[in-house]
Amino acid sequence: MHQKSIVTQGYLTRLIIGVFVIFSSGVITASLLLYYKTDKSLHLHYGAIISTLITLKEGLFSLSLKISLLVSFLTMIGLLIIGVLYTHRIAGPIHRLRKKAKAIAQGEISEKITFRRKDAIHSVGDSFNYMIESIKSDISEIKREIKEVEDFLNKLDDKSINKAELLNSLDKAETNIKSIINKYEI
Repeated sequence: MHQKSIVTQGYLTRLIIGVFVIFSSGVITASLLLYYKTDKSLHLHYGAIISTLITLKEGLFSLSLKISLLVSFLTMIGLLIIGVLYTHRIAGPIHRLRKKAKAIAQGEISEKITFRRKDAIHSVGDSFNYMIESIKSDISEIKREIKEVEDFLNKLDDKSINKAELLNSLDKAETNIKSIINKYEI
């Protein structure tokens, strides 16, 4: 059987692209804000040019610091949101798997586990559903064998069955049930 990755293909790539887009947006925003805040027209007079440059120099550091802090804060918020969304796509399915495993432990195997389209661990859910179907099949087989044994025991009361036929059927049922139980290495 081919080993599948637990997290769907492309998940990490989409996460990296999302982080890159947010970081790039922050850098571009900071650059544009700094440009528009410092864009001053220079006069033709040399003294006016020097005066404008001195004013720009004095305000440039504090302005660039304010813009950098604002953009850094917004970038961290964006990264936090992406982190929460992407971890939710892993943690949510794991939580549903845990709940379903508890239900199976209590004997509830009627439903398959389902995931949302963008959840990251579909292969685990597929394996889990395969396990549920296998258990259902084995339980049905054991019930069928038990029913056959009960039918033969009822025929014994009627004395309409011979002993060799009964022993043959009981051996067959025992063999089938043991093969199912041995599959689970109990």
